[in-house]
Amino acid sequence: MSMEKWPKFKNIEFDKCSIFDEKRSTATSAQLSCAINKVSESLLNLENFSNLQKVYNITAWVLRFLNNIEKRKTKISGELTASEIEKAELYWIKQTQQSIFNREIDSLKREKSIEKDSKLYSLNLKLDENGLLVVTGRLQFSEFS
Repeated sequence: MSMEKWPKFKNIEFDKCSIFDEKRSTATSAQLSCAINKVSESLLNLENFSNLQKVYNITAWVLRFLNNIEKRKTKISGELTASEIEKAELYWIKQTQQSIFNREIDSLKREKSIEKDSKLYSLNLKLDENGLLVVTGRLQFSEFS
């Protein structure tokens, strides 16, 4: 694949980028180490896919790759596990919620109530252990039922 067809990412901030040269008697290699602080775009452009399961599988492979390039983590190989695909699904749910309900999520992260002009105000929302918006009350009493 030519470089022109590679995905374009915007707003990636790099922090603490450094290059370490390792010299040995037989070969010389260089290692580039960058800590990425913030990626404001999704891993993939969903408009390029017609099948959601494919998106989850590709995302799971990307997340596995990111795990495997970290030095301190155990390397994973073989077929994708159900847990990896579930993590990929949670990634996309979180990305979608963040893109649509960013203001509400930020309020809940700061332990403040959701503003009254929000469409989600009548729902009793909280953030679960994965940082996902969840309804804690009964939906039959909301204006959406």
